[in-house]
Parts: sequence; C-alpha cells; structure tokens
Amino acid sequence: MASSKQSGLLGILMGVLILGLCAMAFAGIFIDEWTIYKGQVGNGFIESDVVTSFTDYSETVMGEDMKIEDFEKLEISFNKDDSAALMKTMVAFGYIALVAVAALTLLYLLKMLLNVGVLRFITGIVGIAAIAVGAILIGVTASYCSNFVANISIGTVLSGELVMGLGAYLAPIGVMGAGVAAVVGCARK
Repeated sequence: MASSKQSGLLGILMGVLILGLCAMAFAGIFIDEWTIYKGQVGNGFIESDVVTSFTDYSETVMGEDMKIEDFEKLEISFNKDDSAALMKTMVAFGYIALVAVAALTLLYLLKMLLNVGVLRFITGIVGIAAIAVGAILIGVTASYCSNFVANISIGTVLSGELVMGLGAYLAPIGVMGAGVAAVVGCARK
C-alpha cells in the first residue's frame, strides 16, 4: 500500500514539474532574447549588444503575417556552412519543440486522470521525442551562433560575436526537462 502511495505521489510531482517546465519552454520561445550580438570597438571603448527574439527569426523565415500555409516554407537542413538553412532549421525545431511540450503536457495529464497502459506508453514515447527535439534545438541554435556570418575579430580593434540568449537556453531546457519528467513519471504507475 505504501509503494502505491509513493508512486502516485511521484506521478503527481512529475505532473506539476511538467506543467512548470512547459511554461518555461513557452517563456523561452516568447522572451525577447533568443540571441545577442556582442560588438566591441577599440578594446572595450565602444560596446553594443543587439538582441534578437525568436519571433524576429520566425518573421524573417516565414514573413510577418505567418499563416499556417507558411509552415511549408520551413525546411530542415543541418548544413552548418549555410547560415540561412540553419536559421530555418532553428525556427522549425523551435515550433516542433512547442508542439512536443504542449502535447506531452496534455498526454501526461490525461495519463494521470485515465491511468491507461497504452496512454502511459504513448506519453513515454512523446517524452523521449521531446528530449531529442530539445537537444536538437539547442545544438542547431549553438551551431547557428558559432557560424554566424558577422562573427569577426580583428585583434583588439574590432570584434563581434553572436551568442545564445536567455530564451535559447530556457526553451530547450524546458522541453528536455519535461521529457525526462514524463519518462520518469511513466516508468512507474
């Protein structure tokens, strides 16, 4: 009897954790700091940071009106030499990550309410997929930042580098964390 209560408590805790991590993933996507271009002139004499949001990248790839039909423009390519292809891939996996974490949250809540074996299995599979999508998103974003066209360094005279912002960390970590919590929650009844 005590083991049943402990596994039920673990399931509830994982459900609450998944809800929080889902909110973290959505906040990461919609925060205004996906990447930061750090520029410096003259050994720190003039410094400037240009912040770009995920929405800005999305509008660049799909246009400003972003209709459902525009998602066909997203193509996945892991060609690290093509900055435009990496940007499209980053946007595509950003949207895939949002869909994965939202579906995972709904499936886990249904699993908690219905407690059907098949639903536990499906939720576990979606959790594993969410872990993979989050890892790919953070990898593609890091690759895009490191291979950015305007990354320059001319001694101490001029330097510029694109780095990942807060949103680029929050979203993938939220998606991967929700996936891990779902797998742990599904491993036990």
